[in-house]
Amino acid sequence: MNELSTKLYKVNFKYLIDNALDKKLWSQSWLIYDYDNFKITLCLNSILIREEKINLRLTGNDVDWSNNLSIPMCDEHYNVKVFSKSLFSSMLYLLQWEEDKYIQQHPLYLRAIALEKEQKRTLEKVAWEYCKGIGITDVSIINAYAKDYVEQNCSNFTSDVYWQLRYTLTSARYLMLAYQFEQDCPENSQNLITRVNDKLKELNHDTEPLFEQLEKALDLIEYEEMSNLSEALELVKEREEQ
Repeated sequence: MNELSTKLYKVNFKYLIDNALDKKLWSQSWLIYDYDNFKITLCLNSILIREEKINLRLTGNDVDWSNNLSIPMCDEHYNVKVFSKSLFSSMLYLLQWEEDKYIQQHPLYLRAIALEKEQKRTLEKVAWEYCKGIGITDVSIINAYAKDYVEQNCSNFTSDVYWQLRYTLTSARYLMLAYQFEQDCPENSQNLITRVNDKLKELNHDTEPLFEQLEKALDLIEYEEMSNLSEALELVKEREEQ
């Protein structure tokens, strides 16, 4: 593993809610995760007046895909634990989506696709030969039977390989996310660590070097409260005045 950039933030939900109507905030975005060449940014996306909610937009490395998170604006529904769990789930979703790219390019996955196609062709041939053997000549009937026969008997190789590889190709990113939320969402954090560790053990990976590398990275973390949003806002105002 190469030297890793590590930047993690605690999101100040109260600040975002209290200042949601300030237009100076609308053009801002904040880096909340920067690890192993993967970054997640957060910004205000929209304000739902009737629902009294703000929508936060989280974006991964690619700007063409993102995930939204709704937060109630009224004080009676303000719950940092609930918000943190939602944020954790949204960030996990982005990490999973990014890992999908690696899975779909993995040799095992590509081989599974080829095997599945080969099996489907074989099953279709069997179905056609069976229909012809019992005297069926109507092509539409044969096609319908072949389609059903393939669906009933084809193995789902790609799905099996997909879930076998999940959490194993970008393991360090998942574990760093878990460490980021170990105080705000301890149960979710521990579940993710366990899930990753178990998957690596299934594939006979030695997990110790990975955890040792992560421990070293944790010592270098830039872990900041997102209260500096107010400072960022003041800087924006100063630039406009200049």
